[in-house]
Amino acid sequence: MLEVIEQSDGSAVARAYCPPAPRPQPRPLRPLALIRTLKRNPLECWAAPHFERPIVAGGLPIGHVLLVHEPSAIRHVLLDNAANYRKDHLQRRVLSAGLSDGLLSAEGEHWRLQRRVLAPMFARKTVMDFAAAMMAAAMVPFGRWSSLEDGATVDVAAEMARVTLEVLERTIFSDGFGSDAETIRIAMATYFTTIGKISPLDILGVPDFVPRLSRLRVRSTLKFFETEVDRVISVRRRILAEQPDSAPDDLLTHLLEALDGKDEVRITEYELRSNILTFIAAGHETTANTLSWAMFLLSQSSEWRQRVEAEVDRENLTDQPPALPIVWFRRVR
Repeated sequence: MLEVIEQSDGSAVARAYCPPAPRPQPRPLRPLALIRTLKRNPLECWAAPHFERPIVAGGLPIGHVLLVHEPSAIRHVLLDNAANYRKDHLQRRVLSAGLSDGLLSAEGEHWRLQRRVLAPMFARKTVMDFAAAMMAAAMVPFGRWSSLEDGATVDVAAEMARVTLEVLERTIFSDGFGSDAETIRIAMATYFTTIGKISPLDILGVPDFVPRLSRLRVRSTLKFFETEVDRVISVRRRILAEQPDSAPDDLLTHLLEALDGKDEVRITEYELRSNILTFIAAGHETTANTLSWAMFLLSQSSEWRQRVEAEVDRENLTDQPPALPIVWFRRVR
């Protein structure tokens, strides 16, 4: 899609489609305005300097903040001198509900140990071996879409969430989840809608013993996840005990071996549960959002849509299934 804009001399010029996004604030927000904006939409907190300067210093009511864009500085923080930089209180607060001991939030030696356990599952060869399973998962929504009538309305965000859960079941937790995938998807949406909101109490540095409304709301959802995780572990343990040679070579088996001491490094029962929840929750939600946004952008840009269609046709080799017609969606306001 092209946007036609009028220049100062009255002539018109076409400009490539620009995705919708909040307009940057002219200057960093002051504390009270920042709290109000964080509650409404955290993306609206970014100011023009955040997009223009390599390193931006700013303040929050609970401390000093540096936003780093410069590549060598990022390498310094994340790699060269990582031990000197720890997750801040606010970040750990957001991750504390259910993910507190998983790879996403662990630090120091605790993080390094878990990474040694999990890294082999994300080696290039292992990921490439998942391609067939991912393709099979992608075929599932295609079967639903191809049967729809013209003009039908599709909730793309929900569809992408279903796809990512299907991929998790086929690659990381091969035995599947205990409950229906739709039930898990709805619980996941509730979890992130609730836990993703930053409480003003956290920004103000109110002590942890003061209850947060979001934590109270998400308790039942976390209990549901714990039940599902226990069920997944129970099924796999039974397979490993009765038919070890038939157990899937996936992330769950690797985690259980690390828990039981069959690997050279070990994790605790709590770390096992936290990592299972981390991969179901964090890996699923971020990928689903990325896919949904990609679908929206492709539906708005005919140029890029044609390039994707050409790539699909080009990569459709003779020993693969027939090319699939691409289903595009228009935005429903």
